[in-house]
Amino acid sequence: MDNKSFAIGVLSITTVILLVGLLVIHSQPQPAFASAGPGIESGDYVVATGQFLPDEHLLYVVDSISQRLVVYRFDVRSKKTFNLVHGEDLALLRERTASQQQSQQQTKPRTRRGRRP
Repeated sequence: MDNKSFAIGVLSITTVILLVGLLVIHSQPQPAFASAGPGIESGDYVVATGQFLPDEHLLYVVDSISQRLVVYRFDVRSKKTFNLVHGEDLALLRERTASQQQSQQQTKPRTRRGRRP
């Protein structure tokens, strides 16, 4: 076997390996990312946009007086209406988060600092 045939064989095997890797990467489903863009604050409301999927956009509206968050979804393909996705009372959410953090802190074992006698 001469050097030219060996080089062609190595390049062919490398090409097949790279092609299989490319197919594996592109066959996996893409994760959904929700990202909020820059927000607009005007009076009692804060509004921000985000993208959930390439063709689905989100609109976040926070009412600072009533402490309520509402999320609307807009499908770019249908271009008809905004659909209500989720509404949350922020005051209750803060209370739940604080109580969860307290219960986690109480269940943690206490460690002694310093040297033992």
